[in-house]
This record gives sequence, structure tokens and C-alpha cells, in this order.
Amino acid sequence: MAASLKERSRYEVVILFEKFFGRILPEDVAAMEPFCVMTNGLTTIAPDNEAFFSRFREITDGKIPVVAGGEHATMYPEDARRYADYLLTFEGDETVFPLLAALREEDPWKRD
Repeated sequence: MAASLKERSRYEVVILFEKFFGRILPEDVAAMEPFCVMTNGLTTIAPDNEAFFSRFREITDGKIPVVAGGEHATMYPEDARRYADYLLTFEGDETVFPLLAALREEDPWKRD
């Protein structure tokens, strides 16, 4: 999905992967001031995602939406909702674009 965003949109996409960057802290992500944060993960790291985004929400006062996708969000959506505001299940390469556009709107109630 990140590749689709980078190739097919004007969004600035930053991919953070601990294997290459080392430990990633919620404070570091919040300091980037993203308009939203997307996570993808297997069920085995769901507890880590929940801890990370719990702290992230504390730091940002919940003002930055969290979008979860991938295997865990698809197979266990009720669990992923504990740490995500929005879920992209199954293949999210197409649905991510309207979701991000809606998140960018200042007043979605004024939508045509």
C-alpha cells in the first residue's frame, strides 16, 4: 500500500521499518507532524502496535488518525480497532485514496 501511495499520489510517504531504522518511538513519529499514521502488521506484533499507538494517542491528544491495515486488521478487526481509528481490510491499495481524501477534508459534512 505504501508503494501505491508513493507512486500514484502526491502524498509524502515516510516508511518506517525498525529492521532498517532501529527502534521507532511514538514521540519520534509525533514529531514528524503527520496528518495521519498508517500501520501494517501481523497478529504476532498486534500487542506492540497497541502499546505504540496508545502512547502515540497520549502524545497527540488523539488528533492524528491511525489507520491499520494488513493481516491482523483483516482477520481480527475488533482487535485492531483497539489501536486504530480506521481499518483498511483485505487489499487496501484502492480504498486508501478515498479514505485519505476524506481525512484531508476540513468539514466532511459539506461533501457533495
